[in-house]
Amino acid sequence: MTDQVFPDLPQTPPPEPPADASAQEESSEALTPAQEMADVSDLPFCRAIGLIAGGLAVTGVTLNFWNLDVLLPLIGTLCLLIGFRAMRRVNGFLRAGYVCACLHMLLLFVELGQDAAVCRETAAADTVSTALAFGSAAVQLVLLFCLWQGLLDMQRAVGRTPPAAPAAGALLLWYILLYVAAALFASLPLLLGAYVVWYFYLVVRLNKLAKSMAAQGCAIEPVKERFSNPKLVGSLLTVLAVVIACGFLFFGSYRMDWTPKETGTDAQVIEAHERLLAL
Repeated sequence: MTDQVFPDLPQTPPPEPPADASAQEESSEALTPAQEMADVSDLPFCRAIGLIAGGLAVTGVTLNFWNLDVLLPLIGTLCLLIGFRAMRRVNGFLRAGYVCACLHMLLLFVELGQDAAVCRETAAADTVSTALAFGSAAVQLVLLFCLWQGLLDMQRAVGRTPPAAPAAGALLLWYILLYVAAALFASLPLLLGAYVVWYFYLVVRLNKLAKSMAAQGCAIEPVKERFSNPKLVGSLLTVLAVVIACGFLFFGSYRMDWTPKETGTDAQVIEAHERLLAL
Protein backbone atom coordinates (compact mmCIF):
# COMPACT_ATOMS: atom_id res chain seq x y z
CA MET A 1 0.00 0.00 0.00
CA THR A 2 2.96 2.22 0.48
CA ASP A 3 3.54 2.12 -3.23
CA GLN A 4 0.04 3.40 -3.94
CA VAL A 5 0.10 6.64 -5.84
CA PHE A 6 -2.68 9.12 -5.19
CA PRO A 7 -3.74 11.32 -8.07
CA ASP A 8 -2.88 14.98 -7.87
CA LEU A 9 -5.69 17.07 -6.49
CA PRO A 10 -6.31 20.66 -7.61
CA GLN A 11 -4.56 23.01 -5.26
CA THR A 12 -6.13 26.30 -4.21
CA PRO A 13 -3.89 29.20 -3.29
CA PRO A 14 -3.68 29.97 0.40
CA PRO A 15 -6.00 32.72 1.53
CA GLU A 16 -4.43 36.12 1.81
CA PRO A 17 -4.29 37.62 5.27
CA PRO A 18 -7.08 40.05 5.90
CA ALA A 19 -6.12 43.60 5.26
CA ASP A 20 -6.05 46.04 8.12
CA ALA A 21 -9.41 47.76 8.27
CA SER A 22 -7.92 50.91 9.75
CA ALA A 23 -5.38 51.10 6.93
CA GLN A 24 -8.17 50.81 4.38
CA GLU A 25 -10.07 53.61 6.03
CA GLU A 26 -6.97 55.79 6.15
CA SER A 27 -6.27 55.20 2.47
CA SER A 28 -9.86 56.01 1.53
CA GLU A 29 -9.84 59.14 3.67
CA ALA A 30 -6.53 60.38 2.33
CA LEU A 31 -7.32 63.23 -0.02
CA THR A 32 -5.17 65.45 -2.11
CA PRO A 33 -5.03 69.16 -1.21
CA ALA A 34 -7.19 69.97 -4.23
CA GLN A 35 -9.84 67.47 -3.08
CA GLU A 36 -9.76 68.87 0.44
CA MET A 37 -10.24 72.40 -0.86
CA ALA A 38 -13.16 71.23 -2.99
CA ASP A 39 -14.77 69.45 -0.05
CA VAL A 40 -14.49 72.36 2.40
CA SER A 41 -16.01 74.81 -0.09
CA ASP A 42 -19.49 73.52 0.83
CA LEU A 43 -19.05 74.12 4.56
CA PRO A 44 -21.18 76.85 6.22
CA PHE A 45 -18.07 78.87 7.06
CA CYS A 46 -16.88 78.92 3.44
CA ARG A 47 -20.36 79.79 2.19
CA ALA A 48 -20.55 82.69 4.64
CA ILE A 49 -17.15 84.03 3.60
CA GLY A 50 -18.17 83.54 -0.02
CA LEU A 51 -21.20 85.78 0.54
CA ILE A 52 -19.05 88.39 2.23
CA ALA A 53 -16.47 88.28 -0.56
CA GLY A 54 -19.23 88.51 -3.17
CA GLY A 55 -20.80 91.45 -1.36
CA LEU A 56 -17.46 93.26 -1.26
CA ALA A 57 -16.88 92.54 -4.94
CA VAL A 58 -20.29 93.92 -5.94
CA THR A 59 -20.12 97.05 -3.78
CA GLY A 60 -16.49 97.83 -4.56
CA VAL A 61 -17.11 99.05 -8.12
CA THR A 62 -19.79 101.52 -9.18
CA LEU A 63 -21.37 101.30 -12.63
CA ASN A 64 -23.53 104.25 -13.67
CA PHE A 65 -25.81 102.61 -16.23
CA TRP A 66 -28.91 100.39 -16.20
CA ASN A 67 -29.51 101.50 -12.59
CA LEU A 68 -26.57 99.35 -11.51
CA ASP A 69 -25.40 102.16 -9.24
CA VAL A 70 -28.47 101.31 -7.13
CA LEU A 71 -28.89 97.57 -7.72
CA LEU A 72 -25.28 96.51 -7.13
CA PRO A 73 -24.86 98.23 -3.74
CA LEU A 74 -28.23 96.81 -2.67
CA ILE A 75 -27.31 93.25 -3.67
CA GLY A 76 -23.85 93.55 -2.15
CA THR A 77 -25.15 94.90 1.14
CA LEU A 78 -27.66 92.05 1.38
CA CYS A 79 -24.85 89.53 0.80
CA LEU A 80 -22.75 91.15 3.53
CA LEU A 81 -25.69 91.06 5.92
CA ILE A 82 -26.42 87.35 5.33
CA GLY A 83 -22.74 86.39 5.48
CA PHE A 84 -22.09 88.13 8.79
CA ARG A 85 -25.41 86.87 10.12
CA ALA A 86 -24.19 83.28 9.76
CA MET A 87 -20.97 84.04 11.68
CA ARG A 88 -22.22 86.43 14.34
CA ARG A 89 -22.07 83.78 17.10
CA VAL A 90 -18.41 82.86 16.54
CA ASN A 91 -16.70 85.71 18.38
CA GLY A 92 -17.15 89.34 19.37
CA PHE A 93 -15.47 90.83 16.32
CA LEU A 94 -17.72 88.99 13.88
CA ARG A 95 -20.75 89.96 15.97
CA ALA A 96 -19.65 93.59 15.70
CA GLY A 97 -19.25 93.07 11.95
CA TYR A 98 -22.86 91.90 11.78
CA VAL A 99 -23.96 95.08 13.58
CA CYS A 100 -21.96 97.11 11.04
CA ALA A 101 -23.64 95.23 8.18
CA CYS A 102 -27.07 96.08 9.64
CA LEU A 103 -26.07 99.73 10.03
CA HIS A 104 -24.74 99.77 6.47
CA MET A 105 -28.11 98.46 5.26
CA LEU A 106 -29.95 101.14 7.24
CA LEU A 107 -27.82 103.92 5.75
CA LEU A 108 -28.41 102.57 2.26
CA PHE A 109 -32.18 102.52 2.81
CA VAL A 110 -32.09 106.13 4.02
CA GLU A 111 -30.10 107.14 0.95
CA LEU A 112 -32.45 105.38 -1.47
CA GLY A 113 -35.49 106.82 0.30
CA GLN A 114 -34.04 110.31 0.01
CA ASP A 115 -33.36 109.81 -3.70
CA ALA A 116 -37.05 109.01 -4.21
CA ALA A 117 -38.11 112.40 -2.80
CA VAL A 118 -37.98 115.75 -4.56
CA CYS A 119 -36.23 117.29 -1.55
CA ARG A 120 -32.99 115.70 -2.72
CA GLU A 121 -32.39 118.89 -4.75
CA THR A 122 -32.24 121.13 -1.67
CA ALA A 123 -29.16 122.28 0.24
CA ALA A 124 -30.27 120.40 3.34
CA ALA A 125 -30.48 117.21 1.30
CA ASP A 126 -26.93 117.76 0.08
CA THR A 127 -25.78 117.98 3.69
CA VAL A 128 -27.62 114.75 4.52
CA SER A 129 -26.11 113.01 1.48
CA THR A 130 -22.62 114.07 2.54
CA ALA A 131 -23.24 112.80 6.07
CA LEU A 132 -24.53 109.48 4.69
CA ALA A 133 -21.46 109.10 2.47
CA PHE A 134 -19.06 109.70 5.38
CA GLY A 135 -21.12 107.42 7.63
CA SER A 136 -21.11 104.60 5.06
CA ALA A 137 -17.35 104.93 4.59
CA ALA A 138 -16.73 104.77 8.34
CA VAL A 139 -19.02 101.76 8.75
CA GLN A 140 -17.29 100.00 5.84
CA LEU A 141 -13.88 100.46 7.46
CA VAL A 142 -15.07 99.20 10.84
CA LEU A 143 -16.76 96.22 9.15
CA LEU A 144 -13.55 95.20 7.39
CA PHE A 145 -11.54 95.63 10.59
CA CYS A 146 -13.99 93.38 12.44
CA LEU A 147 -13.76 90.78 9.65
CA TRP A 148 -9.97 90.82 9.79
CA GLN A 149 -9.76 90.50 13.56
CA GLY A 150 -12.61 87.96 13.66
CA LEU A 151 -10.77 85.64 11.26
CA LEU A 152 -7.60 85.98 13.36
CA ASP A 153 -9.54 85.04 16.50
CA MET A 154 -10.95 81.97 14.75
CA GLN A 155 -7.43 80.84 13.90
CA ARG A 156 -6.29 81.35 17.48
CA ALA A 157 -9.22 79.28 18.70
CA VAL A 158 -8.06 76.25 16.67
CA GLY A 159 -4.45 76.66 17.78
CA ARG A 160 -2.91 78.16 14.67
CA THR A 161 0.07 80.29 15.60
CA PRO A 162 0.78 82.84 14.40
CA PRO A 163 -2.66 83.64 12.97
CA ALA A 164 -2.68 85.33 9.59
CA ALA A 165 -5.43 86.79 7.41
CA PRO A 166 -3.52 88.93 4.89
CA ALA A 167 -6.39 89.18 2.40
CA ALA A 168 -8.78 90.69 4.98
CA GLY A 169 -6.15 93.10 6.25
CA ALA A 170 -5.22 94.13 2.71
CA LEU A 171 -8.88 94.87 1.90
CA LEU A 172 -9.00 97.24 4.87
CA LEU A 173 -5.82 98.91 3.59
CA TRP A 174 -7.35 99.12 0.09
CA TYR A 175 -10.32 101.11 1.32
CA ILE A 176 -8.16 103.40 3.45
CA LEU A 177 -5.95 104.20 0.46
CA LEU A 178 -9.04 104.73 -1.70
CA TYR A 179 -10.54 107.29 0.68
CA VAL A 180 -7.21 109.05 1.14
CA ALA A 181 -6.68 109.24 -2.62
CA ALA A 182 -10.23 110.53 -3.14
CA ALA A 183 -9.62 113.26 -0.58
CA LEU A 184 -6.24 114.35 -1.96
CA PHE A 185 -6.75 113.92 -5.70
CA ALA A 186 -9.71 114.54 -7.97
CA SER A 187 -9.05 111.38 -9.98
CA LEU A 188 -6.34 108.85 -10.61
CA PRO A 189 -7.06 107.57 -14.13
CA LEU A 190 -3.66 105.96 -14.59
CA LEU A 191 -3.86 103.94 -11.40
CA LEU A 192 -7.57 103.17 -11.52
CA GLY A 193 -7.27 100.00 -13.62
CA ALA A 194 -4.48 98.54 -11.50
CA TYR A 195 -6.35 99.48 -8.34
CA VAL A 196 -9.50 97.64 -9.47
CA VAL A 197 -7.48 94.56 -10.44
CA TRP A 198 -5.82 94.59 -7.02
CA TYR A 199 -9.21 94.79 -5.34
CA PHE A 200 -10.66 91.75 -7.10
CA TYR A 201 -7.42 89.86 -6.50
CA LEU A 202 -7.86 90.47 -2.76
CA VAL A 203 -11.48 89.29 -2.92
CA VAL A 204 -10.36 86.03 -4.57
CA ARG A 205 -7.63 85.63 -1.96
CA LEU A 206 -10.25 86.07 0.78
CA ASN A 207 -12.15 83.08 -0.62
CA LYS A 208 -8.98 80.98 -0.70
CA LEU A 209 -8.18 82.05 2.86
CA ALA A 210 -11.57 80.76 3.99
CA LYS A 211 -10.96 77.35 2.38
CA SER A 212 -7.52 77.13 3.96
CA MET A 213 -8.94 77.98 7.39
CA ALA A 214 -11.73 75.43 6.96
CA ALA A 215 -9.19 72.74 6.09
CA GLN A 216 -7.34 73.59 9.32
CA GLY A 217 -10.44 73.16 11.47
CA CYS A 218 -12.07 76.60 11.50
CA ALA A 219 -15.83 76.12 11.28
CA ILE A 220 -19.15 77.56 12.35
CA GLU A 221 -22.11 75.62 13.63
CA PRO A 222 -25.17 76.04 11.41
CA VAL A 223 -28.07 77.35 13.47
CA LYS A 224 -31.66 77.16 12.34
CA GLU A 225 -32.85 80.74 12.42
CA ARG A 226 -36.38 81.59 13.40
CA PHE A 227 -36.41 84.01 10.49
CA SER A 228 -34.80 82.40 7.44
CA ASN A 229 -32.55 84.30 5.04
CA PRO A 230 -35.11 84.33 2.16
CA LYS A 231 -37.75 85.74 4.52
CA LEU A 232 -35.26 88.33 5.81
CA VAL A 233 -34.33 89.47 2.31
CA GLY A 234 -37.97 89.55 1.21
CA SER A 235 -38.97 91.62 4.25
CA LEU A 236 -36.13 94.10 3.71
CA LEU A 237 -36.99 94.53 0.03
CA THR A 238 -40.65 95.03 0.96
CA VAL A 239 -39.70 97.75 3.45
CA LEU A 240 -37.49 99.40 0.84
CA ALA A 241 -40.30 99.31 -1.73
CA VAL A 242 -42.67 100.95 0.77
CA VAL A 243 -40.10 103.64 1.59
CA ILE A 244 -39.49 104.45 -2.08
CA ALA A 245 -43.24 104.46 -2.85
CA CYS A 246 -43.89 106.86 0.03
CA GLY A 247 -41.10 109.09 -1.25
CA PHE A 248 -42.65 109.31 -4.70
CA LEU A 249 -46.27 109.65 -3.48
CA PHE A 250 -45.93 112.04 -0.54
CA PHE A 251 -42.62 113.80 -1.13
CA GLY A 252 -42.50 113.92 -4.90
CA SER A 253 -43.67 117.53 -5.31
CA TYR A 254 -43.34 120.91 -3.64
CA ARG A 255 -46.25 122.44 -1.76
CA MET A 256 -47.34 125.61 -3.58
CA ASP A 257 -50.05 128.23 -2.98
CA TRP A 258 -51.36 129.33 -6.37
CA THR A 259 -54.59 130.19 -8.15
CA PRO A 260 -55.38 130.07 -11.90
CA LYS A 261 -54.94 133.37 -13.70
CA GLU A 262 -58.11 134.84 -15.12
CA THR A 263 -58.37 134.77 -18.90
CA GLY A 264 -58.01 138.24 -20.37
CA THR A 265 -60.73 139.63 -22.61
CA ASP A 266 -58.85 142.68 -23.81
CA ALA A 267 -58.68 143.09 -27.61
CA GLN A 268 -54.91 143.35 -27.55
CA VAL A 269 -54.64 140.12 -25.56
CA ILE A 270 -56.93 138.32 -28.03
CA GLU A 271 -54.96 139.64 -30.97
CA ALA A 272 -51.65 138.55 -29.42
CA HIS A 273 -53.11 135.15 -28.66
CA GLU A 274 -54.24 134.66 -32.27
CA ARG A 275 -50.87 135.81 -33.59
CA LEU A 276 -49.07 133.37 -31.33
CA LEU A 277 -51.35 130.54 -32.43
CA ALA A 278 -50.61 131.39 -36.06
CA LEU A 279 -46.90 131.23 -35.40
